Amino acid sequence: MDDETLANKIDDRAEVGPMHLISRYSDEVAALISETIEGWDPKATSERIEEQIGKDLQFIRINGGIVAGLVGLSIHVVRALIEKLSL
Repeated sequence: MDDETLANKIDDRAEVGPMHLISRYSDEVAALISETIEGWDPKATSERIEEQIGKDLQFIRINGGIVAGLVGLSIHVVRALIEKLSL
């Protein structure tokens, strides 16, 4: 068996294998995930998430505020220019 044949077999298995597992066990996996999440305490979960990604969330909030401000300013400038040019 040459390298190309082996590579093709590996590619086929890598493609077909997960699809088989998903089609066969998707209901069980979905049920397991749902049951696990339902058992979580909302407050404790929120605290854990905040601990793990709190700094990233703050960064996202700051960037969101900056982007929103720039978009708002751009819209205002474009609107003001259109009004000024139409006079």
